[in-house]
Amino acid sequence: MEPRELFQRIEEHIQGVIKQDTEQGNLLWRELIKAHPADIAQFFEHSDESAVVALFSQFTKVLKTEVFKELSPSLQQSLLALLPDMQQMSLLQDLSTDELSDFLEHVPDHMVKEYLTVLHKKDRDKVLSILKFKPRSAGGIMDTDVLTLMEDMTVQKAISLMQRIEIA
Repeated sequence: MEPRELFQRIEEHIQGVIKQDTEQGNLLWRELIKAHPADIAQFFEHSDESAVVALFSQFTKVLKTEVFKELSPSLQQSLLALLPDMQQMSLLQDLSTDELSDFLEHVPDHMVKEYLTVLHKKDRDKVLSILKFKPRSAGGIMDTDVLTLMEDMTVQKAISLMQRIEIA
């Protein structure tokens, strides 16, 4: 099913999709969670806030993170504010240092402090080191989460390592 058609049908049956209590609701839910995260994010940008929270809350941890990354900064802030503390913490901890610093650039200062408190000290220190730079400077756009491979490592070993630490 094409994304436009899928999202139109979801809008028409939104309560059934949220509750997944009908055959149609279940079918549309399964199609929704198979959609590309960028398509889901675009759909969320034009959807009712309560429906977005209800759908988003039911996503797997991985899908939540992937969709969150694709949302506009304003919707990211709105959505995060509506989620329970545990979901906020889990979502923020799943973002890379670079993604988290990009998100925090758009958040009011008092919220930055609140969000930073849920991070592990090591992650908080990395984010704070990036936030010291202007957003469009080299320091502001660099990615500090890098993997160094040994010169004598085979391609298979490198791929295996990246899969184990969930880079690839």
